[in-house]
Amino acid sequence: MSSVVLSICVATSNRAEALASLLDHLQCLTELTFAVEIVVSDDASSDKTASVLESYQQTVPLRFFCQRRSVGASANLVVALRASRGRYALSLAEDDRIDPRVLERLVGYLNGQTDVVMLNVSSPPLDLSGGVGPEATNHLVEPVTFAGDQGLDCFNFLLEGSLLPDRAIYRSDVLSKVLFSPHGLHIGLVMVFRALRYGQVGFHPGSYCLAAVDGSKALVGEVPGAAMEKSELPPFDHYRGALETSLLSALQAVAPLPLPEELRGQLVELTNQFLVTRIRTAVEQCLRVGDFIAAHELQARSFLWRSDVREAEVREWEDSHLTQVALQSILKMFDLLRFLKGLVLCGFANADEIVSGLELCSPNTHLLVRAREESLSASDREDFMYLVEQPDDTRALTEAGVAPGQVLCLSEVTDQLRVLPRVAVQ
Repeated sequence: MSSVVLSICVATSNRAEALASLLDHLQCLTELTFAVEIVVSDDASSDKTASVLESYQQTVPLRFFCQRRSVGASANLVVALRASRGRYALSLAEDDRIDPRVLERLVGYLNGQTDVVMLNVSSPPLDLSGGVGPEATNHLVEPVTFAGDQGLDCFNFLLEGSLLPDRAIYRSDVLSKVLFSPHGLHIGLVMVFRALRYGQVGFHPGSYCLAAVDGSKALVGEVPGAAMEKSELPPFDHYRGALETSLLSALQAVAPLPLPEELRGQLVELTNQFLVTRIRTAVEQCLRVGDFIAAHELQARSFLWRSDVREAEVREWEDSHLTQVALQSILKMFDLLRFLKGLVLCGFANADEIVSGLELCSPNTHLLVRAREESLSASDREDFMYLVEQPDDTRALTEAGVAPGQVLCLSEVTDQLRVLPRVAVQ
């Protein structure tokens, strides 16, 4: 198994000069008392990024991959994180700078708090121009943690503090189970509530990262993918924004702000009803064109907003579609990990149905079906992504040297997508 304690993951695209500056800075990692690796995923850059990466292989502990075609900032970050081999993983942008002393303390905190599987941190700015940068993203004095049964408390904590989780250190064994690229959702928020299923989620006042700031401009050191590109904004959020601003305009001569509680509740209900109606049509369209991930995310949103939803309806939806949603999510992940040779179905008692579901989504994917022992003994086993039926197969493959992010258990992927209560975590 890997001796690396921490993987520092960087998603880059056509920023060769900034990347070189970051790699220069990361020579400060020699100050740390534990083993570190730097993992870079290059989003098919057309500048000198490739030569920069090659030139730094002898000066920093670097592993890197190049996408054959651009996959976008958010997906490229997912690739970098999934390629990590450390006990913990975090992400950096090219403009970020590490504070080794704080990083040492944060890793020490995680070593002592083994139930914490995701540690969100603040992002105090480093003002490179001498001006005044933005404020830190949290104002905590002491660490705060939430257990799996405190999801609502965690949600209220984020709302009350106006916190948007953008930077975190993850335990890699949990990261490999919960890290998928959503269809138009803020990935940091999604990850918080996925991680709660496997342990505690923490919020820490310290920050391993100093985000580079130009005093005359906005923050430029955001984690790639933390904010969606405008072209990716889902139309339902455009609808909601248009409805809310139109309602305020219509009510300016009728009701003062803040709106009376009863009226506000009625307006929220009306807005939700409008969106649910639109979503029904969109779900049908998504299923018709085979976009199962988008269909499921939209359907889950409608379940939250509707007052007439029943458990039997949700169960019927999950029984009918959840496996296919999981398989498409797995294929989407595999398509990003283009440095791998193929996708192996490992240890399935009956693989034919799974193969059919995968081929429905992507008929040209290179699929192999292997028994567990065949997979473990293969000389090139580290060059494949694995879909397994049992969690025991996950443990066996990772102990054999396969990176945790390259092994997915179908039941665990499916459980991440459920609305109804899930099966117990093994």
